[in-house]
Amino acid sequence: MIDLERNYERVALEKLVVEMELGVFPHERGHTQPVEVSVEMWRQSDGYKGGGLEACLNYDSVFSYLTVEWPKRPHTPLLEELADDLLTFCMRDERVDRCRVILRKLQVYAGRAVPLLEQTRNRIRP
Repeated sequence: MIDLERNYERVALEKLVVEMELGVFPHERGHTQPVEVSVEMWRQSDGYKGGGLEACLNYDSVFSYLTVEWPKRPHTPLLEELADDLLTFCMRDERVDRCRVILRKLQVYAGRAVPLLEQTRNRIRP
């Protein structure tokens, strides 16, 4: 859980567009649509202490996961399934104390409105 009396570092990947098969409506089946993904990872930190890239939360691994693995997914009905998948992926790094995912379906309503789902997961530490 986030402790407001501690210092945190936020690493984010914002507005990445992934083409994938998604949706529950009949007109969403049989083709891909763009999904915009933003993800934040937080960890306790009092500043960079050296150690190179290995000492950092790696947004490149998140980028690779989203651009390589998500387009291969079979048709996914709900944004909630995608959010859970991405939160689980990011929280595999034990240093991540909190992760926030925002997903937007950019074209489902022909640009007239953009559905959005936001989910946050906190690591509970003893």
